Amino acid sequence: MKGGWLSFLLQPYVLALVPAWVIVILLPDLFSRYNLQVYSEDKIGLSSNVIRIRDLDGDGKREFIRIGYNGVGQASFQVRRYDKSIVGQWNIMGDLIQASSHWTFYDINDNGCDDFFFISYQDSLVYLRIFDFCDTTNGHIRYEVKLIDDFHAKHENDLSATPIIFSDLDQDDTPELVFGLNAGFSVYPRNLFVVNLESGRVTQLPYFCNRQSPKFLYDWNNDGQPEIFSIFSSSANDTAPIDTSCSDRELRFATHHPSGNSTVLHAVDGYEFGSHFPSLFIQGRDTTPFVVTNSGNFDKKPHSIAVLTPSGLKEVNELAIRNPRYLGSASHKLHYILDGSSGTVYALLDDFRLSPIASIPKGLAHMIPINSATSDMTKWMALSMRADLLYVFEHDFSSYTSISIPIIEDSRRLLDYYYLNDTLHVYAQRQDMVYDYTYTPNPYYHLKYPFYLGIYLAVAGFLWLLARGQQYQQRKKEAMERDMATLQMKTIKNQVDPHFVFNAINSMSSMILADDKEEADRFITRLSRFMRQTLHQSDRIVHSLEDEIQYVDSFLQLQQIRFQQRFAYTIQVDTAIDTTIKVPKHILFTYVENAIKHGLSHKNGAGTIRIDIEKQGAHVKMMVEDNGVGEAAKEIANPLATGKGLQIMERIIALYKKLYGKNIGVQRIPLTDDQQQPTGMRVVITLQ
Repeated sequence: MKGGWLSFLLQPYVLALVPAWVIVILLPDLFSRYNLQVYSEDKIGLSSNVIRIRDLDGDGKREFIRIGYNGVGQASFQVRRYDKSIVGQWNIMGDLIQASSHWTFYDINDNGCDDFFFISYQDSLVYLRIFDFCDTTNGHIRYEVKLIDDFHAKHENDLSATPIIFSDLDQDDTPELVFGLNAGFSVYPRNLFVVNLESGRVTQLPYFCNRQSPKFLYDWNNDGQPEIFSIFSSSANDTAPIDTSCSDRELRFATHHPSGNSTVLHAVDGYEFGSHFPSLFIQGRDTTPFVVTNSGNFDKKPHSIAVLTPSGLKEVNELAIRNPRYLGSASHKLHYILDGSSGTVYALLDDFRLSPIASIPKGLAHMIPINSATSDMTKWMALSMRADLLYVFEHDFSSYTSISIPIIEDSRRLLDYYYLNDTLHVYAQRQDMVYDYTYTPNPYYHLKYPFYLGIYLAVAGFLWLLARGQQYQQRKKEAMERDMATLQMKTIKNQVDPHFVFNAINSMSSMILADDKEEADRFITRLSRFMRQTLHQSDRIVHSLEDEIQYVDSFLQLQQIRFQQRFAYTIQVDTAIDTTIKVPKHILFTYVENAIKHGLSHKNGAGTIRIDIEKQGAHVKMMVEDNGVGEAAKEIANPLATGKGLQIMERIIALYKKLYGKNIGVQRIPLTDDQQQPTGMRVVITLQ
């Protein structure tokens, strides 16, 4: 069973899964549902200015609105077209509130031209101004409403405003403006304001806390008119309220309903949190407002979801996530909450429990909703914490695409979007650069899975060809090994042929008849060792150099007895040589056996065989030298010699090179005297 599974796992079509998956992971995202592409990059000048991109006049072409200060320090607005031509520049008396979150564009009179809403202050006065880029009457200022006449700034940029909510509270077909003003060191103002542009009336909510921000409108008391829900808090600040105290650790919800010239205040029970700076998000779901709270100390009190009822806040579910961030609603039906620690996005179910639906990159600095131009599905855009990556997510976070933004240290981070010819554009401002990107469907998205399948098939095909090639090489190697083994078996057969065995038996018989028991015993011992060495590892085609030397030594000892000590031999091995190196079997023996058989056996007188093995650089040099009858005399002395032993060794050397890629050089050098008469043979074998 184990072998069957292993065989299955080693199949090319199984092995291809891993490298194909790695390739898919490492490939750039070529098949995202949408593409983010560079549309333009513009340098806007002074880095203290903020750029907004809008189609102010409704002609389908975008304008750049630069909001900030001119070269002499005056508050100013500059409008220019995409071709960088200047539409106009207007200087404003006084100072601007620098928090860009309250800068609002809204076509208040439905004339097809966006008005620009901003708050400024001069001396002790705080104004709400509405700037109309299309109407030149009164210098483009459509409305100017005095909010406060006794403000005294104690710190630069001390005044801040919340985003403006537009709603027809009194049902006169003209929307009222709802926003909050807050001051830090200046203490005052800290109020909510409702501005009726038709009558010019300004209503202040008489509630005095450190922070207050209108969040949404909801008909809480079912009187047919919406009330304004706002967050009030007094974080580590003991400033005295006008009529109601604000706890350092308490959030209080209130509504006010302008009725005639009066203001009706409804206070909802406070909700205690474990942090001086609690984070809170509030949103209406159908007809039930709910709150996603951050307790500030998760280990002591888990975060939770609470619903707002006429009797107060009612906690309905604790949250097991450490860093909840309420994102909003994409389709006005599903609400999403992000765990900023893990990057998991949760959908809020009907029973106010969370269901994980997607995983997005962690550590996103902003998450801004993008209203669709053609449907009620909201997309999302976000910046990475370093503001070097811009992301756009689908409405349900099922997919996203991203693009790199050049990094500028200590840069302003600002995101916005607009539509141009029904194409979504998102842009990010970094210092004095504005990067504009288009967000368009990817035409290759539907090729995603066929492409991945193609990668898998290509990898599987490559591995199959590789396996087939290895099988072919293995079969070829096995065939060469069989040929080499067959040739070596032939050399073994030559060593133990009947003539050799007959001579060995005759030698033993003569020793026994001569009653030379010790010599006979030595001969039998040497013969048995030689036969054992011959048969040992007979299935192998290579062995160590040491085994080859011992084999040759045993053979020479037997041959000395056979030829009755008619020759002597020496074997010298350089101590620098590693005798464990692998060599073809019989690489040395073949030439020693040839020296005896064709050289010394026909020589009259004493013969010698000298074997020297030495190291030359990276090579091993082996020399076999005899003083036999020589090359020409051997042919005369033994005309029936075929030289098959040498031919077999030449084929073995050729096969060895193919198998192991190592060269073996063989050089046969006839030896002569001064009269050019043959005096022997020298064979030099060089191993790589």
